[in-house]
Amino acid sequence: SENKIEVIYPGVEDAFKNADNKKLYSNILKKYKLDDKKYILCVGTMEPRKNIVSLLKSYQQFLDTYAMDYYLVIAGEKGWLYEEVFEILEKLRLKDNVLFAGRVLDEELPYLYKGADLFVYPSLYEGFGLPPLEAMASGTPVVTSNTSSLPEVVGDAGLMVSPTDIGGLARAMFSVLSDKRLKQELIEKGRKQADKFTWNKTAARTIQVYNKILGV
Repeated sequence: SENKIEVIYPGVEDAFKNADNKKLYSNILKKYKLDDKKYILCVGTMEPRKNIVSLLKSYQQFLDTYAMDYYLVIAGEKGWLYEEVFEILEKLRLKDNVLFAGRVLDEELPYLYKGADLFVYPSLYEGFGLPPLEAMASGTPVVTSNTSSLPEVVGDAGLMVSPTDIGGLARAMFSVLSDKRLKQELIEKGRKQADKFTWNKTAARTIQVYNKILGV
């Protein structure tokens, strides 16, 4: 029954908005050998619903069609049925263009977002979808899926594409990376959208629900 349900959003950690330690930033990029590279970032466990296979196919089409010099960084642990990701990587001959960063430390992740020129998240299904919000809080433009909860989370602050549209995803990446005005617009909208999701708001709404139930 809908009258028994209250929806409370999670929040974005302040660390993503406050990644301003220049020395740490420099050291992290050097650690991952990204200090001299422009890169596109994806964050998530390698499992089928994260749709990494489609991302790799789109990335190859992006490189072949638009000849833009961007590295692809995938941060996240191996999940179930991850093997296909590496099979496609081999088939598409992308090994020299893609970095699998594995699990990234909490203190490093905000700086990986900050260094990225674009965050891409072609997930097939999300219960919520924190990574796009983390990217937006970090000042990184977002391209993501138009499915499940992601349109509700991202609003009009990112470009949304069908996660199965390989060409559409490649075009969206090109659109952001080739259009400075669009990129800046998405950065500004993204920061405002991320500001709507804070743990203080989560806590306050939770207390409101408790008080309502208790009749306080």
